[in-house]
Amino acid sequence: MNKSSNTTLPQITPSLITLLAISTGIVVANLYYLQPLLHNLALDLHVGPAEATSAVTAIQVGYACGLLFVVPLGDFISRKKLAAIVLGLATFALLLSAVAQSFVLFEIASVLVGLTSVVTHILLPLAADMAPSESRGKVVAKVMSGLLTGILSARVFSGMVAQFFGWRTVYFLAAAMMFLLGLVLYVVLPVDQERTRSSYIKLLKSTWDIWMDEKVLRNRAWLGAMTFGGFSILWSTIAFLLSSKPYGYSDLVIGAFSLVGLVGIVAANFAGRLVDAGKSYLMTSLCSFLLLLSFVVLIFARHSLFALIVGIIVLDAAVQGMQITNQGIIFQLRPEARSRINSAYMVCYFIGASLGSFLAGVAYGSFGWTGTCELGIITGSLAIAGAIYSKSSLKSSTRISGESHPSAAI
Repeated sequence: MNKSSNTTLPQITPSLITLLAISTGIVVANLYYLQPLLHNLALDLHVGPAEATSAVTAIQVGYACGLLFVVPLGDFISRKKLAAIVLGLATFALLLSAVAQSFVLFEIASVLVGLTSVVTHILLPLAADMAPSESRGKVVAKVMSGLLTGILSARVFSGMVAQFFGWRTVYFLAAAMMFLLGLVLYVVLPVDQERTRSSYIKLLKSTWDIWMDEKVLRNRAWLGAMTFGGFSILWSTIAFLLSSKPYGYSDLVIGAFSLVGLVGIVAANFAGRLVDAGKSYLMTSLCSFLLLLSFVVLIFARHSLFALIVGIIVLDAAVQGMQITNQGIIFQLRPEARSRINSAYMVCYFIGASLGSFLAGVAYGSFGWTGTCELGIITGSLAIAGAIYSKSSLKSSTRISGESHPSAAI
């Protein structure tokens, strides 16, 4: 019989929350260093915009594979050991990206970078396990605020470093950070015990069983896929917009545009409080509408810097607010299986991102910025449909946190 997963862990402290927030930010940055560099990467490795954008897709595909095959191990072995091992592999993947002399090798390295950047979702369930139930939404929001800061800082950091030292230096520095972070986490994280005794195949099968059993999880995965797909649509093509006329910005300036999205941190903390207060449907509806609205505004960004800034702010608020709402809900479903639940959710989340970046490359290559925004409007409409459905799925869910479930008790 499984026990609540936080019985063998100390209660989370403010200093540990801060460490986990910083760690998730540093790790998730690996997924986003490339976006402001796409223009120069394409020139250096002699490929076109659509092909260069496929490297973003490669990172996201690798990340989805890591979520599917690596993250569930957090319910099987010590998350402390798992995080250290994966960070060591991330160091190698980033070094390979830095030295790649062909686009094919860079794409292979990009898959590995994505695969090993799942440490964020090894640490997030650990934070949820150690958090008191009455403040779990706030704790998750604080850790996710670090993640958002990492996403935004990654673009600024990579743009700045590339401007003065070249894009390869970005990956050398990222590799060094992964190595040092692995050492710090191995020393500082509390020792957590193995939670299940089962084969790896049974562990993966139980993830599928949980997916099929949980209607709320499937609905939240759809909403996450649509919102992060919209996020990927914008950031996979914005470098091409800003490097061309009438803007003609450098990598440094392009990367700095991500700072506009800092408002998403406010949205994340606001969403965490609403989830703890039982207002998740309100936040779901609001974020879905904002996703659609952002791309309506962004249509005018082809010749309006103001429209671009407003669109980015609205989009980032929608994405981060929805993510906190979704994770606040799914982490209440089965405490003994949080890693597997998060794995299933995040696989769909990054499938949405992968499809978004791929289709954005096609849309931008064929129809320019207008095609990108029209694709985003479609995505926002699908999110609204999911939000309407979410009300019935939440009402039909009668799960009680801590209840024993056969598919989780492997």
